[in-house]
Amino acid sequence: PRLLAGGPMRSDYHALGARIDAPTQATMQLTISAQGRVAACRLVAGTGYPDVDARICSFYAQRMVWAPARGADGQPVTSWTMFVVRLRRY
Repeated sequence: PRLLAGGPMRSDYHALGARIDAPTQATMQLTISAQGRVAACRLVAGTGYPDVDARICSFYAQRMVWAPARGADGQPVTSWTMFVVRLRRY
């Protein structure tokens, strides 16, 4: 899959209500549906900030749009990808 829209933006730090002292990142495993939406999200490595970690999957999953992977027949298929979000105060 390839991310088309809804990826990380500078304003995410504030939108997540983050109180982050130093730059950090989170790694998520995303299941991308054949329709290009996030069907499932699992936090693989957190930011170290429990309040951010509790919201990060739903925050990104609701806005991300992906070009789905394609099977051997060229049709869209469900797949998964790892996605890293880096957060820092601007």
